[in-house]
Amino acid sequence: MSAAAPIAYGIDFGTSNSAIAAFLDDDTVEVVDVESGVGILPSLVYLNRDGNRLAGTAAADAFLISGTTRTRCRGCELVAWSGSEPSSACEHVRFGGFCMDARLVHQVKSSLADKGFDTTHSWGVDFSAADLVRTVLVRLKGAADQHFGADVRKAAIGHPVRFVGAEGANFRSAQQLALGRLQEAAYDAGFDQGVELVPESKAAITLDGVGDGFLVCTDFGGGTFDCSVVDVDGEQSDVLALDGASVGGEEYDGLLFDEFVSPAIGLNDFFLTADGQPMQLPARLRRRLRSLSGLRSLLTDPSLAAMLSGLRDGADQQTLRTVQELLYGGQAVAFYRAIERAKIELSDQSSAVIDFRRPWINLQQRVARSDFEDLIRPSLVRVKECLLNACQAAGVDPTQVGFLTRTGGSSRIPAFEALLHDVFPDAQLIDCDPFTAVVHGLAEYAGGEWADD
Repeated sequence: MSAAAPIAYGIDFGTSNSAIAAFLDDDTVEVVDVESGVGILPSLVYLNRDGNRLAGTAAADAFLISGTTRTRCRGCELVAWSGSEPSSACEHVRFGGFCMDARLVHQVKSSLADKGFDTTHSWGVDFSAADLVRTVLVRLKGAADQHFGADVRKAAIGHPVRFVGAEGANFRSAQQLALGRLQEAAYDAGFDQGVELVPESKAAITLDGVGDGFLVCTDFGGGTFDCSVVDVDGEQSDVLALDGASVGGEEYDGLLFDEFVSPAIGLNDFFLTADGQPMQLPARLRRRLRSLSGLRSLLTDPSLAAMLSGLRDGADQQTLRTVQELLYGGQAVAFYRAIERAKIELSDQSSAVIDFRRPWINLQQRVARSDFEDLIRPSLVRVKECLLNACQAAGVDPTQVGFLTRTGGSSRIPAFEALLHDVFPDAQLIDCDPFTAVVHGLAEYAGGEWADD
């Protein structure tokens, strides 16, 4: 336990990982080691039909134990039967059907601006986006409160300049929807004395190692890219412009899936229906299988299991068994982590192997860094446009920028670093901790907001 007392928390709720830090009454900031030896918390949410709710590594561990357990509709206590006709609050009940007893939800942040995602339904319960976020925030707050022996009810919470899906003509309404859901989750998690929502690129500003002049701060995470242009004068800084784009590591994992994984496991093949007609898997199924967030929506589709059971793909049924394992076999998190791991390795290696071998899933696919960079090139064009737009809004020529900072896991991609040097040829790159710099800045913001209360 720290000798100083916490005044308020800063929270970086991320697409892939989350973190919490405290501004203390001795004017210092402490990042809380939420998970022993790691600090950051995987943004995973575990739901069980018994009411258990977990976040982080505990969520993944619980799902490994219970992820394959299922309850048949015929024996479910939530269903009353009259012959073959069911009556239940569960939306997925059907004759001969079943549901999984546990779910592992990933990349919740990417759904916050989605007007089509009102709730996700399981076991007769509707879980809203705010409900899912709340589970992560409760875990973060609980870890920090226990560490400091306090009950802190004020927090500055980061958000992207543009949430995933908050683009184009509907930007304002989608952005406000996401912010409202985040605010609701924070209040329900116990931050009922004060919540400030702060742009992540504003929180990512650090002046360590930065001299006077123009500074560009970049935050490139799992779901979004954000940047800020800052005028630095001694210890003073003035944010001149902010910009962002819905580009991030989650989309890059999906591109690897499309190009290398989907063909390797046969998702693009033709199958036979019960009456012998050739058919590809529905486009919506293939599209959603490219990410864990998409898989989550598939699990709420009551017609999916029946559709898959009516297809055949040869004597060994290899592809369909693979799909079944991803959906219902508890293999999904480890499977998509294998894709992400290969992507990360490409930051330091010229090639990497997407390697995942389990019963009914045998994937060993080598990816060259040059092929990966070809896949992400269009998105990096959007990142470049974002940087140039921010400079234009700030009235700063890119050649005038003297310093650059980068945070977020995707900021270590070599092609992104090369882009920064291309856009800002005279700038010095100042490295920050990719995972804690933003939450540190959010805690400092919280201190400025509430230190004098």
